[in-house]
Amino acid sequence: MTLTIKSNRQLKRGTLESLVRAALERERENLHFALARTQEQLARFEKRYHTSSPRFFRRYQAGKLDDRDDFIDWSGEYQIFLLLKEKLADLRGLRVDGR
Repeated sequence: MTLTIKSNRQLKRGTLESLVRAALERERENLHFALARTQEQLARFEKRYHTSSPRFFRRYQAGKLDDRDDFIDWSGEYQIFLLLKEKLADLRGLRVDGR
């Protein structure tokens, strides 16, 4: 897929490319930070309940666990983890081609 970015201002050569690269790098850093925080939270649940998050989530989705607050929170945290991983993978697939 190709994306075209247009500016309503006249920019020096390379400025727009530099801005886009910097924005992507900031997003990547933000996602890594959020992922680390999410992994810390998942580790606390895993330690408390002596099981991995993927195993917990499969069992929770299958209705084999109750809806206690911790499980609702854990499920939500795991879904955030999966979303963050997906977004990071999407970012890795991007290329800025300044022409």
